[in-house]
Amino acid sequence: MDLLQKSRKYLTDLVSKEQTNHESPTFSVDFFGQSIIMADEQGQLIVADTDMSIKAKIPAHDNCIFDTSVSRTRVYSCSGDQTVKEWNPTDFQCTGTFKGHEHTVKSVQVDLQDENRFCSSSRDGVVCLWDRRCQTTKPITLYKVPKVVDIQWNGNTLCTGGSDGLMRFYDIRKKAPVKSVNLFENYKRSFGLSCLVSGNNLVFGSSLCGKIFAVDWTMMDLIHTYSSPSFAIGTFYVKSAVSPCQRHLISGSSNGSAYIWDIDSPWHAPLVLQGHTNEVTGVAWSDGDILCTSSDDLTSRVWKPLRDKQERDKLNGRADVGTVTPESCALVNLEYEPPALKPHVLTSQCTIKQLQHKKRIAKTPKSKSKKHRTLLDYFSSPSKENIKN
Repeated sequence: MDLLQKSRKYLTDLVSKEQTNHESPTFSVDFFGQSIIMADEQGQLIVADTDMSIKAKIPAHDNCIFDTSVSRTRVYSCSGDQTVKEWNPTDFQCTGTFKGHEHTVKSVQVDLQDENRFCSSSRDGVVCLWDRRCQTTKPITLYKVPKVVDIQWNGNTLCTGGSDGLMRFYDIRKKAPVKSVNLFENYKRSFGLSCLVSGNNLVFGSSLCGKIFAVDWTMMDLIHTYSSPSFAIGTFYVKSAVSPCQRHLISGSSNGSAYIWDIDSPWHAPLVLQGHTNEVTGVAWSDGDILCTSSDDLTSRVWKPLRDKQERDKLNGRADVGTVTPESCALVNLEYEPPALKPHVLTSQCTIKQLQHKKRIAKTPKSKSKKHRTLLDYFSSPSKENIKN
């Protein structure tokens, strides 16, 4: 059994025994060690163990918390109160409040190469770069990015994803855009991006068309797409995450399930975590074998491997193998309609129908074309033949 088969076997053993109920929807989930950090609509940071026992509820912000980001020593949160806050994860005391936005802060992300730096973006299209080593709570750099939804920071390169379907790459040393990748250049229309995540030297953009696009950090070119006939993203609150081993991609979905793909094998069918009853918004992956998902059904679930198949079948939260079609992963078929806009049929059935349709067209006799008239015919005296035509 190769490495890929072993990893998929481990993922199919995932089950969810523990869950917790919330008073309001949670928009973000993260792991810090073996602690789960959930951010909700009331501005609370909820800290729980992997058995879903609540350890603390911290009134962190005066408005909804839209995103969190975790480094090795700090936790960051951003909110509708226009601030970004830094937290000590051992006692969850606030160690810094960063002000610079004038609208709702929707995203915060720690630099992948330097955990002392982080960035944030707000609803008005302003992206702020911060350095916690500076003796100030003001941003060190400001960008004005149109229609920005989410951001990723990787060393000297900043990537933004927008509601216009564009990934924009910036060189922070020049403060100028390097390249804009139009993910829907050959599509009939554009779709917004709900989330950006990084892993395996790729940046993944989750789109409202029901696909996740993988763009290379170095070349800034589109590499893969990930999808499934039942996979759908209907709002800008659905998020994704990359496993610590950099081999798997997990995403929430508007159909109440979470989907897991092999990053290096986008043509393989994803694994589907079924157990929620409403849109899955937050997903997170711990350093071990534990996953966490949160949903608009006001629950959060923890997923762990369980080898006993009989016990697995008794649970309502378990992993199943999904389906995939060639259209969902091939870059050549750019006219593929998203799952929400088109009924889903198996590829084999679709092929048979197409062949039958082509045979009917081939057998249909061509209609006789009318006689071509010249300008002289209209000025000549009418005849029986002209009258018939």
